[in-house]
Amino acid sequence: MAEALERKWLKIEHAGGGGNIRKKAEECIAGAVDKGRVQALSDSDRLHPDHESTTIRTMRKIASELGIRVHILHKRDSENYLPHEGVDHYGRKTVYRAFRQLNEQQKDYYDMKSGFRRKSDGTLEIPAEQEQIYADVPRAVLEKLAGGFGDRQNMLFQGVDGKVPHYITKTQIEARCVTKPEELTSILDAVERML
Repeated sequence: MAEALERKWLKIEHAGGGGNIRKKAEECIAGAVDKGRVQALSDSDRLHPDHESTTIRTMRKIASELGIRVHILHKRDSENYLPHEGVDHYGRKTVYRAFRQLNEQQKDYYDMKSGFRRKSDGTLEIPAEQEQIYADVPRAVLEKLAGGFGDRQNMLFQGVDGKVPHYITKTQIEARCVTKPEELTSILDAVERML
């Protein structure tokens, strides 16, 4: 795949957010020799493993209407795949220590950017759809997870020098995929088959 990127046989486009994926996919299809080679990757925005989010429904509709292959991430967002070392680099140590106390499934559906929100009176608000998944987490840990890691966490996938950071390796990412271990391989295989 590295060779395909280097030789420009493979082009990765960022849509900038779920609302822009259809437009970006249409642009890619218009410029493609074979629309069957256009694929999309999307966050799921799931709140728990069985949650059928609006994003999932939208992405399935795009796949059907445009005739492209769509990969919907199992975890909530791409940031949920960051290796622990990358999250640790971010600097929000209190949130990081609380995050490390979650089990793998809880980490998969935690909102890394915003964390849990607070009501106007300051009390912590766990979305009703997530109460069961976080039921066994001590209240003190949940309190520390309010506010999350901030909206620049996705930058941890990029190195300052344009190279992939040392903590982004296949082994490290696979270590974060214990709830769906075949996911990374499945996506990469689909992309390689397209080449």
